[in-house]
Amino acid sequence: MGEMVFPSGCKGKLFSGEEPERARGPNLYALWADEFCSWKYQKATWDMLMFSLRKGASQTCITTTPKPSKLWREIQARDTSRVIKMRTYDNIANLSRAYIENIIKPYEGTTLGRQELDAEDLDNVDGALWTHELIEKYRWPSDKPLPNFTTVLIPIDPAATSKDTSDEAGIIPVAKAPCNCKGETQLHAFVLADYTLRGTPDQWAGAAINAMKQHHGDAIIGEANNGGEMVSTIIRYAAAERKMSIPCRLVWASDGKQTRATPIQMLYEQGKVHHVGNVPLLEDEMTTWIPGVGRSPNRIDSLVWGITELRLQSGSFFK
Repeated sequence: MGEMVFPSGCKGKLFSGEEPERARGPNLYALWADEFCSWKYQKATWDMLMFSLRKGASQTCITTTPKPSKLWREIQARDTSRVIKMRTYDNIANLSRAYIENIIKPYEGTTLGRQELDAEDLDNVDGALWTHELIEKYRWPSDKPLPNFTTVLIPIDPAATSKDTSDEAGIIPVAKAPCNCKGETQLHAFVLADYTLRGTPDQWAGAAINAMKQHHGDAIIGEANNGGEMVSTIIRYAAAERKMSIPCRLVWASDGKQTRATPIQMLYEQGKVHHVGNVPLLEDEMTTWIPGVGRSPNRIDSLVWGITELRLQSGSFFK
């Protein structure tokens, strides 16, 4: 938590959407919630801030790109809420020509452009395998105790280069545990976080190893189609530099992305996959990716490999 002191003597407390508990305790007169829809622990952070907003007028200003969120929709629908929408074009006189040419024009008319540039609240995309409602229905609240995981995997959809135009390396840690949320004990998958990045092989290997440490992983899963043995070699080298031994298993894609993703989407429909808290960039990709259209969905690739290798039906990753 940080603090800003204004010339008038007023003080502003700074909080992060990644640390909800930090918002516990202060007495606040007003709240400015910036990029609300991208908060990692949106509901938990919002609830804690509401407990602290208890003096004076107790007003809140939310500024955000409108991304799908149950809480965001609820807040907008309240009688006490006033919604003001501003398009990027409303501020175009203050934007550089480089920004207009490189950001605005390429995204005009696209789904991402409608959201980022036109401030549209987007619902479901025709042709996408996942919907916002499907993910939200089985979301696991970030403040709810997790079950005891039997397997934790760190899947990597690797990128061979690290240029500005390169694909990102998808890294979406997943876990498996017995769960009785549907009235009977079944093996369910849990999507834990998003470590995806655009970087050198050493950087994405380091991110995967950090995810292993953070989530007490059992193994790293690497897609071998892009680079073959490169993935396991880089992981071993990066682990050795850190004086660690990291199990790494390679997988090969013989089917297309949609063929591999469809069985995982069916597990979502069966209520057997839970996102722990919000995983906004992954969820954006899931709800906007149309098979066969656009760039490779790196986060989805990582997610699909991870949940596939959890083997919810067979019960053991090591079979």
